[in-house]
Amino acid sequence: GAAATKDDAVADTVACTALTKRGGGRKTAISTKSATRGEKKARKTRATVAKKNATRSRPLNSRDTKLRRNKNARALPVYSLPATEFGKGWVAEGYARQTGAYKGHIDKYWISPSNRKFRSIVGVRRFLAALKKYNGDEEKAYAMK
Repeated sequence: GAAATKDDAVADTVACTALTKRGGGRKTAISTKSATRGEKKARKTRATVAKKNATRSRPLNSRDTKLRRNKNARALPVYSLPATEFGKGWVAEGYARQTGAYKGHIDKYWISPSNRKFRSIVGVRRFLAALKKYNGDEEKAYAMK
């Protein structure tokens, strides 16, 4: 009698609760009802993600941001000045960005007398050093910049 009721109570408790780990590895009992709601929510989330992925022709990746970029937005030329510190024929140009988080930022470029474009003064200096090393051969110097 008493042993059977104790076993029945244990069975009822096990049937109505699910054990889960919470903070510090301690096990606590939660009701089956809330666990079922959580499971349903997890299943629904997984189904939604799977559905979105199924409709997409290919997975979302970094190239997709390039596809969304406005192709008509061009950088506006701001200035074009002689860059005499590098020698005769060098030009420094500035272009203002038209879109994005850095809209209005001016990108600076240095153009060599042979029309090669450099994005930094460091790149120009490397090119000039390589030019001396290869006795004025611009093809080799540009490849080594």
